[in-house]
Amino acid sequence: MLARTNSDIDSIVRRSGITSEVLDWLYETYKDSPPAAVKQINQFISNKEYTIKTICKSVLPKIKKYLCGSSDYHLIAWGMEVSALLNQQYKKATDQINLEYDTIVNPQKQLFFESLDSSYIASWARETLENENGKKWHTISLALAIVSGRRMVEIHGENRFYDCGHGIITPVVNGRQIDKSYNFPQTLTFVGQAKSKSRTHLKFQIPVLCDANLFLERISTLPPQRLNLDPTTVNKIISSAISTATKKLRKQLGIKSYKDSRDIYTNLVMSYIDRSYDLSEKEREILLGHILGHEIKIPTSERYSS
Repeated sequence: MLARTNSDIDSIVRRSGITSEVLDWLYETYKDSPPAAVKQINQFISNKEYTIKTICKSVLPKIKKYLCGSSDYHLIAWGMEVSALLNQQYKKATDQINLEYDTIVNPQKQLFFESLDSSYIASWARETLENENGKKWHTISLALAIVSGRRMVEIHGENRFYDCGHGIITPVVNGRQIDKSYNFPQTLTFVGQAKSKSRTHLKFQIPVLCDANLFLERISTLPPQRLNLDPTTVNKIISSAISTATKKLRKQLGIKSYKDSRDIYTNLVMSYIDRSYDLSEKEREILLGHILGHEIKIPTSERYSS
């Protein structure tokens, strides 16, 4: 039911921001005038006093994700028009933020990861999993993330790690397996990729930096109330507890956050790939992208040109 007054909606925005309920109300109220909806969204944004970075990197993407991810064709069409107007309005600010990231943040991030001893951190993770007695669940979670390269929501979310793989990884491009395969010492079958609609239900092999059976055993020992959670619960509850634990390990490992585990894993996997195979830049990008769960698409002409 959308029998909401302006006062009700204002109250929701003050309390929770621009939620799906607010967006549904906007659609019902301004379905014939996307520009009027954009004007109202800007008023909500102004009332919340968001920073321009929060608007461009968080608020607008969430609005677009909900509106354009609906099963209602009319809402999608309306949402695409609203999103286009918002993107046009904030394009200059978004471009500036992206430029600052590329010229300032990215180089600093690269220097930070170059300063880390990835091999030592991976060894710590393996040792933690092999001798888990007395270790808290959030320490085990971080170790699992380091050896698998999976995100927090993929470790604790509604996903599945299956039996040990056969050690062979065949990348998927344009939704189909290519005709090249690669061997890795230890692999697992994983399904439940986050941030990728086309790969959410795709079952694929990933390398792990520890014994695959050990990984399956340890993830099964995480508290049941900490597994198979929806993304919102992971972000609200799990993230807070793990962030505190990660800070305690900062001095020992040199990492800053749980997210660093994915970069550490990537560095080690890239190192193995470069030692084991003589790949072109494109082949390397396809293999690594597949392992990390990225959506990989290449033009049709390139698919049949080799």
